[in-house]
Amino acid sequence: ADDSAYPFPVLRYPSIDTTKLVGYRAGLPLSPELMAQVESRHIDLIHSHCPVTSTVLARMLRRRLHVPLVFTYHTKFDIDIANAIHSKRLQEASIR
Repeated sequence: ADDSAYPFPVLRYPSIDTTKLVGYRAGLPLSPELMAQVESRHIDLIHSHCPVTSTVLARMLRRRLHVPLVFTYHTKFDIDIANAIHSKRLQEASIR
């Protein structure tokens, strides 16, 4: 993807195809390389869209970089989790 039109850096990370399970791809942002990329830039805000892996990364970075984290919810993730994971405890933990 060409991110040159954005006035801010966009850091992309790999994902796996989970479309048959939940209807969309699942990101895999937890890598030492991505952490190093993010930590090497002057970041004043972290914005996360996904309540799982990217927000796990975002929360780790928020603590390490001491910057605010903004989370916006763009999916029906809570419904997808309830359909895929039948343990109420795991469902609740995944959307916290």
